[in-house]
Amino acid sequence: MFRLLVFASLCAIVLFAVPHSFAGKTAGGFYVLSSAPSDGSANVATGNITVSLTFNDVLDTTTFAQQGNHGISGGLIGDVDSMGTVTFSADHMTAIIPVHVSASKAYFVCLYAAKSPTSGALTIPYVVNFTTAASFPPYVVAGNVNSGTTGVRPAYSIVALSTVPLTGGGNPIFVAGTVAGGDGSFIIPDVAPGTYYPLAARDLNNDGQIDPSTGDVVGRGDPITITSTNATGVQITFLSAAAYSFADALDSLTAALPSFTSPRVLRGVQAAQIDSTGKAGGWEFFFTTGSPSTSFSYRLQTFGGAVRQLDPNTYNWISQWDPITAASNPLSALPTSAVVDSFLARAEHGGGAAYRPVPMTWNGFDVQFFIGDAYQAGFMDMVPDSSKFYLAVQYWYGIQMDTTSVTTKTHRVLGDWTTGAILGSTGVAPLHAAGVATRFSLEQNYPNPFNPATTITFSVPASSQVRLEVYDILGRLVKTLLSQEMASGTYNVHWDGTAQNGVGVSSGIYLYRIQAGSTTAVRKMLLLK
Repeated sequence: MFRLLVFASLCAIVLFAVPHSFAGKTAGGFYVLSSAPSDGSANVATGNITVSLTFNDVLDTTTFAQQGNHGISGGLIGDVDSMGTVTFSADHMTAIIPVHVSASKAYFVCLYAAKSPTSGALTIPYVVNFTTAASFPPYVVAGNVNSGTTGVRPAYSIVALSTVPLTGGGNPIFVAGTVAGGDGSFIIPDVAPGTYYPLAARDLNNDGQIDPSTGDVVGRGDPITITSTNATGVQITFLSAAAYSFADALDSLTAALPSFTSPRVLRGVQAAQIDSTGKAGGWEFFFTTGSPSTSFSYRLQTFGGAVRQLDPNTYNWISQWDPITAASNPLSALPTSAVVDSFLARAEHGGGAAYRPVPMTWNGFDVQFFIGDAYQAGFMDMVPDSSKFYLAVQYWYGIQMDTTSVTTKTHRVLGDWTTGAILGSTGVAPLHAAGVATRFSLEQNYPNPFNPATTITFSVPASSQVRLEVYDILGRLVKTLLSQEMASGTYNVHWDGTAQNGVGVSSGIYLYRIQAGSTTAVRKMLLLK
């Protein structure tokens, strides 16, 4: 089954089964005409098969089910065993989805986001239910989706049953679902006996990602148990998205500490979806235990906080982080919330804010924060002393370069563990008109003269290792702004007027030098305070 992250990574969450012929034929605009297998098909072949969706108009194949955050295909999801690369008919009106299915099992595949260049966005999500058995499970779950305090209409919400709760710290595992009607009412068919957690969502911007930070909504209801009768009157309420500061996360974890396995060793802290004020959509504190060696975490996200044990593969990489503390109070050695807030504010105002409106076609954006062994956590090229702990933040986005490849760009900032001072930063911000460059160039920085920050623009005609550095007039290295592999294109790099140690430099003439493969160039700039 697909296992989906709802918060922290905030990926696609969707589902499910529409009562036969509900989605598509009765909708206006752009919709699915039919599917193969058709909705409600039994005795479907097992093994490697295809699920085909035929539309009433030409499909935009460049955005259909493109690879989203964390490897999830945006706009298309289901509980099939596995799913391959989507292909299309010659007229671009049918999407062909390779899947693998097992014997004697019911499945669903849901399309909840797609676009047509002539008819616009998909009007209503479409679900096809089929089974490899002779018949479907016998029960239904019925109820209503409610707006709660969000003000979002529940019409045509995607509704599903998960076998695990969102508050359990793990990812929902969907097994059955439907699409709500115009009034929010729903009937989920084909439900087997078991205990389930009802969920609902709306992808309001039709981008194939259920992401509350961009205005989408997610809801949940009380758990239900199916034994030998249907479940009716189930209520699911949309939740208002919550963002938490580091202080909020510490308070929540402190309250949860008694439920942790002891002894415990704190290895690191991560946060995702950091907003411009330093609050996060999700925080996670990682721990390991002694014998037998296991790992677990405390995750705080919109649906609350929970302790969860992590799988052995996760332990393998968490255990490589140097332990922060093994004390009875695992929070005692962490930086204060004031230090964390100060660092995140400096990173935001020192160049990070320029990344928030990503000015290119993009597949995902996130601002990720880390506390601990930054050397082992992916910042090794920036860390001056691998024996010390640091604060680190990464502004990340993926760019769809063509229909098959995605290039990622990052802006990374390293901070002092005790003060929150910026120790270094590196990254590239895209131009609004970025594209494949035809020649190498290093432009004059702008503004020039400047105070306190300036932007350096350069172009590289082919993929190459690029290094951009600032020197003083005596030829001494002041700061490395960039050192990474770059694809062909035109880029902006921000310099905030600080040295490698994060301290602001004095007024004067500075040189900026770029090396791209075997090509180099140097220009002058003037800082006036």
